[in-house]
Parts: sequence; structure tokens; C-alpha cells
Amino acid sequence: MKKVTFLGILSAALALGALLGHPVTADAQPTPGNWNGVYAGINVGIARNYDNGLVTCVNPSGTVSGTGCVTPTFGHVTAQGGLAGGQAGYNFQFNHFVVGPELDWDISTIGGRTAFTGLIPEVSTGGSVGTFSASESIGSLASGRLRLGWADPKMLIYITGGYARADGTAQSNYVYASDFQYPASRDFQTNGFTEGIGGEWKVQPKTSVKLELTEFHLSDITTLGPSTGAFPTGYRAGKHFDFRGFTLRTGVNFQI
Repeated sequence: MKKVTFLGILSAALALGALLGHPVTADAQPTPGNWNGVYAGINVGIARNYDNGLVTCVNPSGTVSGTGCVTPTFGHVTAQGGLAGGQAGYNFQFNHFVVGPELDWDISTIGGRTAFTGLIPEVSTGGSVGTFSASESIGSLASGRLRLGWADPKMLIYITGGYARADGTAQSNYVYASDFQYPASRDFQTNGFTEGIGGEWKVQPKTSVKLELTEFHLSDITTLGPSTGAFPTGYRAGKHFDFRGFTLRTGVNFQI
């Protein structure tokens, strides 16, 4: 909530600054320019995902063992990478106010990994420890959002929010000696919402450059795998992955 509030305050400040920069007087009425209609473009950027999910163990009866199998700080993954893709939308312009839908899709190189040595009490015995590793990669990000902004002939400042989706792969493995391993892998599609702020600046009558900062909040997923060693235990081990991050993108839009 704090991040959302920050984005709201920042976007309001940008809009206020734009209005103050173009005072309305009887002698000089600012013009809103022409942002109306269909547009499409390309973008590049960076993204980061903060995964605070914990290691998870499930006993033979199917009960999840506590909030995690090891120290709660274990299992966190910070994944980051680049983005490249395109966007398209439609602006409905009402004097200085602009509102409309936008769709975007980006391929992604977001990835991260963690590994540690620790005790999983439900599996390890006699105080023995094992090695746990986990990784996540996001191959694409997409969203369908509404933009609401304030425009003049050269600038459009807006807030945005709506549906978001990520596609990728999550993997985990707990290794205890040579006889007990719990590998798990999952291809996923996770959905949620995104919100943010952005701006466009005209460089030609029908061409603008853009800068946009968004946050995404997507549904969690879990990997769980049974023992693949010589002595099946009935336990399953894996990791809970969550997806909370941001994207920062720049690009070009062309009015059609």
C-alpha cells in the first residue's frame, strides 16, 4: 500500500506541475494538442521481482509443516533482467483530459537464483543438514491497462492501472545426502494487477517518446516434489514463490 500511495502522490505532483506550467489567463489559453486516436509503439526497459516466498514441506498426510521448513529468511530470490516489446492503445481526448485503454507485451530476461545449506526438520534427521536451491525466470510480461492523463501540445502525463500477467518457470531442489532429493519444476502463468505513472513527449506531430514506471502484484505459486532417492520418504519439499516487483520502460509511440 505504501508503494501505491507513493505512486499516487508522485503522479498528482506531476499533473499539478504541468498545470502550473501552463496557467490559464484571458489573454493566453493553453491548447491541449492532438492526442486523440489509435497509437502503437515499441519499448525497452528493465524489471525486478522481489520473491519473499519460503521453503515449503508437506508431510505424508498432506499437511503443510509450519510456515516454512528452515529459517524464514532462507529461500528469498531477487530476480532482475531486461524487457523488450510493444504496446498499442486508443486515446479519447476531452480538451486537456485523455483517457483510454492500452495493451502491452514484452519478452523478458528476468531471472534469479538462491542456494543455501540448512536444516529441514521434517526430512533431515539427527541435526543433519542439506542443500536447498531455487530459481525463477520470467519469460514474458503483459498487461491490459487504463490510462488517465492531462495533455498539452507537447506533453501527456498519466496514471495507469489494470490487469497484468507473467509467464515463466520456477524450480527448486532439496538435497539431503545422496539418497534423498526433492526436485520440482513448474511452468507457470500468474495473473494479478499493475499500476504506475508515465509521460509522453511529442518529438513530431504524430510521434512521441515515453517513460513509464509500473509496479506489478501477481498471484503466488508453489513447487513441490517427492523424494527421488533410493528410499522414498512420503514427504514433498519445494518453495513458495511470490511476484511483487516493478518495471521501468522507455519507448516510442506512433499515432495511426
